Amino acid sequence: MFGVSISIGSILSIFVGKKSKRKPQLILGYTMMGVCCLLYSIIKYASSEDSNSIASKIMLVLFGFPFGLSVGPVTFLYISEILPEIGYAFAIFTNWVVSYMVSQVFVVISNAIEYEGTFFIFAAFCFIGALILKKIMIESKDKRRE
Repeated sequence: MFGVSISIGSILSIFVGKKSKRKPQLILGYTMMGVCCLLYSIIKYASSEDSNSIASKIMLVLFGFPFGLSVGPVTFLYISEILPEIGYAFAIFTNWVVSYMVSQVFVVISNAIEYEGTFFIFAAFCFIGALILKKIMIESKDKRRE
C-alpha cells in the first residue's frame, strides 16, 4: 500500500509540477509529511503498547503520497535546474548517502525510543525542512541557470 501511495503521488506530480512552482510544492510536501509523522506518533503513543492500530498504519501509507507528489520527484528536478552537472552528481550522491544513513539509524533510534519517538523526530525534521525551504530556497521554475 505504501508503494501505491507513492506511485499515485508521483503520477499526480507530473500534472501538478507543470502548473505549480517548485518552492510551494516542496514546502507543502514536507509539511504534509511532517503532519503524517506527527499523527502517527500521537496515535501510536495514545494506543495500547501492543496495538498496531489501523489509524497509525493509515498515517504511514498516507506519508507516501506527499513524498511522491513533491519531495521525491521535485527535489531531483530542482537540483537539475540550479546546479551544473558536477554539482548535480554530488547532490544526488549526497541524497543517496543520507537516505542510507537514515535507514541505518532508524533501527537504532526506534529501539531506543520506540516508534512514536522516532516518528516524532522525523516530523520535527520535516517541519524544520519546510521552514528552511521557506526562508532560503530560490524558486527555479521557468528561470535560467546563470
